[in-house]
Amino acid sequence: MSFKLLEKEIIDVGLCQGCALCVGLCKHIVMEETRPILKDYCILEREGQDCGKCYQSCPQVNQKTFEAKQPLEIFSLRSKDPEILAKASSGGFVTTFTKDLLENQTLSEIVMIQGTDDKPIAGGVVYKRSGILERLVALTGETFDPVGIVGVPCEMRGAAKIEGDMNREILKIGLFCSSQIFPDKRCGCTLLGEAHLLPPGELKKFIEEWEKENEDHSHEEGKRCDSCKQYCSHCQDFPAIYSDITAGEVGSQKGYTTVVAWTERGKELVESAVAKGLFETGKVSEEDLKAAINFKSKRELLTFEKPPRQQVLDYITEQGPTTISNMVKNLNLEPQKVRYEALRLTQKMLVEMKVEPEMDEPMFSLVCE
Repeated sequence: MSFKLLEKEIIDVGLCQGCALCVGLCKHIVMEETRPILKDYCILEREGQDCGKCYQSCPQVNQKTFEAKQPLEIFSLRSKDPEILAKASSGGFVTTFTKDLLENQTLSEIVMIQGTDDKPIAGGVVYKRSGILERLVALTGETFDPVGIVGVPCEMRGAAKIEGDMNREILKIGLFCSSQIFPDKRCGCTLLGEAHLLPPGELKKFIEEWEKENEDHSHEEGKRCDSCKQYCSHCQDFPAIYSDITAGEVGSQKGYTTVVAWTERGKELVESAVAKGLFETGKVSEEDLKAAINFKSKRELLTFEKPPRQQVLDYITEQGPTTISNMVKNLNLEPQKVRYEALRLTQKMLVEMKVEPEMDEPMFSLVCE
């Protein structure tokens, strides 16, 4: 499972979300704008080491169909800080909320995206235009202090994977994402609101024209959207269900932010911020919010053929104990390939091989937990 497989199955077919989780896990991979590339060589190919972290850790390798999740609480909030409101696209929730988390030392650092010309709202915030998961991986290796991240749904899914793999508590603040272009706002799939989805064939031309009219740092968002258009066009997750909290415009009146709490921790932190008097409260149209969620969740996932090892493992998982011959027949793979992958899975202790004198061939089954 080398970088070539990641490139073939994920990057080249448009499934890469540009999260840079693979970059954070491998020193041989770098981001070129929003695309992971090898800067020198893959150790699995050149040195024969048993690696494959880039492929195994990629959130897009095993796509997940959107599953409806019931919010614990929904708020409509507007910051009481006039300086923040002057720059905010809606109610200024994320800026006000993260600023408070840092100032009261609830979190030591927050990985987030902001304009390159903006000044930090408080000490410890990391600013990047892309690859925030790369920075999150590095951050969790640098400190055991509580940290957080702000990003769109695909990035929240990656952050949740980092949280589980590293056994770290990470506050995940998601952003509603409709994967659409808005001429009256900064271009990019991180934006919120209601608009018609621009056909992928017209996207590049639209971005080039838009950038000529908006010669500032916002053109970086145009590059991102152009590069991830294939992934964004079939993503089903509008409300960032892997987050602790999600924020966006949909459902609130103009000038307010809709905030959805998905976890107890998220709910408690938002309620605490409201109790401190940081926000004015408004009303939320849950019907508008549900409509936006349902609209995006009905998209079809972009499918791709799984690599042979995953096919073999999935077959054993679904069918139970089986033989090489049976897998060759049903998976339409070469016998040598099936045998190789089955033995590699046995070496990795994911599958066990049983050999008895009366058997015509070995039997492979999942390792019992």
